[in-house]
Formats: sequence, structure tokens, C-alpha cells
Amino acid sequence: MKLMQYPVIVDASRIVYIKNISCTEAFQLRQSLKKIQSVRNFFPFLNKVFVEFASVRHADRLGVWYSLLKHAPAHKIYRLKIPDVDPTGIQPPKVPKNAIPPFKDAVTGATVPSMEFGIPLDTVGPFWVTLKSHPFLYPTTCPWFIIPRGH
Repeated sequence: MKLMQYPVIVDASRIVYIKNISCTEAFQLRQSLKKIQSVRNFFPFLNKVFVEFASVRHADRLGVWYSLLKHAPAHKIYRLKIPDVDPTGIQPPKVPKNAIPPFKDAVTGATVPSMEFGIPLDTVGPFWVTLKSHPFLYPTTCPWFIIPRGH
């Protein structure tokens, strides 16, 4: 194999690693990722799956999707790198409605926060959403929950 002189820039925080996933779960995940959108690469390998998203903020959606599932999956989901967040430029989530699972699979009252109130000043990331199974936390670049305003 010949090495090509092509610079490769990989942002590991755009890549999600899923381990101990069955073939049927991987197929179902692939179908769900079509709704979540912005997937650049989907690479199943034995009982593992690597998913690369178009941006770091798009990778947030998968963690939020898992956090809103009614039943915890048997597999484990990890982000390869905790996202770096610019404290001066925290922005609201991109297309948050795509992070909601189908009605039959979602917890009761599953919703994503509306951005009508925005993000409070001096808010510092990364932020974390909770999962129902190990590793229990998933890092995100913006808050996917309501932050109460302090007075």
C-alpha cells in the first residue's frame, strides 16, 4: 500500500463509538440515523460501530436521542473525544427536533428545549446528558436541557 501525500484532519469529537452492538441493533441504528441526519460515515465492524458526523454539534444529537429512549440499549455508546467548547461562542443545538426518537420508543413527554430563552451568559461547556446505561453520561457542545436563569 502506498502512502498518499494528503493531509488528513480528524476531529475525534465528531466520531461516536458504539460497542457490544448486535447486527440487528446496528441495522436499526442505521435506520434511525437517517432521521437524525448529518451522518458522514457509518462503519459497522463485528460487534462495534463507528459513526462520523458532519460536525461536532451534529454528533450531539445521537447522545440526546439515546437519552430520550424508553428502554436502555444493551450496547454502550462513547464519544471518542470530549468536545472542545469555545466559551464565547456557545450556540443552540442544530435541528433539535431530529434528536427525538419515534413516539413508540421515546420516554413519555420527550422533548428538546426550545431556544426562545436562549443560553444564559457566562455558560461554560461541555455539557452532559444522562444515559440510562453505562457510561451514563454523554458530552455535548451545547445544553440540551433547560438552564434556569439566576437573578
